[in-house]
Amino acid sequence: MNLSDLKCSLILSKSSSSIETEDNEEEEKRERAWKEALKKSKTLDLLQQRRHTGDIVQLWDEERMKMRNALRSDSNFRWTRIRDKYGKYVIPFIITGRFTRRQRATIKKAMDKISDNTCVKFRPRRRNENDYVDIQNKINEGCYTTVGQIRGRQVLMLESGWEESCGWGCLLTYPGCTDHSTVIHELMHKVGLWHEQMRYDRDKYIKIHWENIIPGLENQFGKIGQIQSTTYNLPYDYTSVMQYKKNAGARKENLVTMETLDKRYTDVIGNSKDASPEDYKKICSIYKCNKCMGKKFKPLKNRRR
Repeated sequence: MNLSDLKCSLILSKSSSSIETEDNEEEEKRERAWKEALKKSKTLDLLQQRRHTGDIVQLWDEERMKMRNALRSDSNFRWTRIRDKYGKYVIPFIITGRFTRRQRATIKKAMDKISDNTCVKFRPRRRNENDYVDIQNKINEGCYTTVGQIRGRQVLMLESGWEESCGWGCLLTYPGCTDHSTVIHELMHKVGLWHEQMRYDRDKYIKIHWENIIPGLENQFGKIGQIQSTTYNLPYDYTSVMQYKKNAGARKENLVTMETLDKRYTDVIGNSKDASPEDYKKICSIYKCNKCMGKKFKPLKNRRR
């Protein structure tokens, strides 16, 4: 889910004598609406084991650090217990959320994309399968899931959109988590990918503007150390669907929290509408696929970059 998609529509009638006052009021309303949107949208993931906000429920073992930028190809959190007759690894799922027909079609399309480009597929859960994904859309829950497989029922939350008044002439609109890029982002977490900006080497590619981050959210911009990182020796991917936008977690909507050192990409990050080739290469390497994106593939090694 992208914070810049959260819009506050301000409808104010202005007179020449009150433009400056109303401009100040408009700015204050936008700032209040932005902060409220941050609370409800749950865009950022926390670097703890319990979820307060964020689109990832932390799942690592703090001593062994099982979770990386992408799961290692020998990780116990891969979905490797079930394979279909064609050799694809199976992720069982159910949908308990009350999604519209269009939203269900979006979820299916994202699942099909992953299946078509990797050796992993999502398949409706069968009665005897105890480890599965439960796709929900509860109000005020935002977008979140765990990275990789854990035992039992595993929630993947895709909240539907809403509109809410933020004062006279102000309408806070949240489109929800059911657009294609957000759905495939969350599904890729479930398959085994972290956020791109959490790479241990991210400081070579992006600069974090700590002064623009909402106080108390600084720890959400952490990175994973080199010892526990696995990037499969792939370069930093500005076009990854797992990369957040430049203003994620900002005190104000127009402030930048993540700036790319190559200035050409500051307005590119976080705007991908679909998974990148590198996103698929990581998944294919995690699961040692012999075919990736329709071509023969030699899985990348568990290397640090």
